[in-house]
Amino acid sequence: MNNHFFYWVMVMRRFLAKFSFYFLWSVFLSHVVLASSHGEELVEMIRPTSIHDLAFLDEAGRKESYEDTFHEMQAMFGEKDTLFGVYLLKVNTVPVAAHALCAHNHNGYLVAEGMTDVLESHQGRRYGTILRMEAAKLAQDAIESKRIFMMNECPMTLDYLYSTNEWLWGENHPSLKSSLNAGYGVACVSSHLGLAHLLFPKNEAMWPDERVTHLMDASALIYNAYQKGRSLAYDAQGHEGIPFDQNTEIVDHFRYVINDLNLDKDHDAISLLSCLHFLLTKGEGLGARRVVEEYCSALGDARAHQMVCVLREQDGPESRFPGELTRYFSVRMPNALNCSGLLPLLERESKA
Repeated sequence: MNNHFFYWVMVMRRFLAKFSFYFLWSVFLSHVVLASSHGEELVEMIRPTSIHDLAFLDEAGRKESYEDTFHEMQAMFGEKDTLFGVYLLKVNTVPVAAHALCAHNHNGYLVAEGMTDVLESHQGRRYGTILRMEAAKLAQDAIESKRIFMMNECPMTLDYLYSTNEWLWGENHPSLKSSLNAGYGVACVSSHLGLAHLLFPKNEAMWPDERVTHLMDASALIYNAYQKGRSLAYDAQGHEGIPFDQNTEIVDHFRYVINDLNLDKDHDAISLLSCLHFLLTKGEGLGARRVVEEYCSALGDARAHQMVCVLREQDGPESRFPGELTRYFSVRMPNALNCSGLLPLLERESKA
């Protein structure tokens, strides 16, 4: 989006203001043209004027969530706001995807939480990435300009975009790849579901690029196996297992990740527990238990004590972990205490 475009938008807004305020919602926020096998596609990101514009999301199964966001953000900020709310992506005038930015006050910090859905028949064409990237540009402008948002009559500036990505340890690999391509950074991986907690813009508190690369390489291998009907577990419903060489490669990627985590950071400690949980359960067919045993046996008494303390502190369905990222988001912890592979940690603690 260039300066000429913004100038044109402002001129049109002034000209059309006397006709209808709602018309202004349909002014394009971005205009992207993509090359495709059918020639050029006109890809437009717009704002819906009413919930009727969201009817196409019945196919995606989360229409009600977008309707709720549409109403809540209007009630919270009024109809003039151009950041929080729902965005639609149209391809040749046909809506194919939606992105929502909800506002949350986390201990005095304003965070925009994103949600994205692309119709199944249009997935794999970077439409979700386009929506996330364009929304991130708008958020970046708001962050850098220190724009004031009146939230419940309280003036606040935006700190971060936040997204919980249901990555599923690789089964939903394209979704996580899309978020990373849009400029988000990985802050934490949590729970037995493999939730990837992402923040934009990236900073030094987030995962370094090499660690993310190893995670994504493992994720791609798992996704490709999943697409072929193969399973990580032994004899899972008669599914074919992953070839041995790929098993070894996946395990090596996870070995790098867990050894690269900085346990002085609470969000890295949570990522470690989640990865160990995965390797002991879903990763059983990978022969990954030895990696867990190697890691646990190498932990010193102080680290073992720390891990047990973290587990105990995170007891509960939705505990907020301490540390720098507390003010931005909360995570769900896996029930890691029930994993037999973590018994060495508990045994060390009991003997202390």
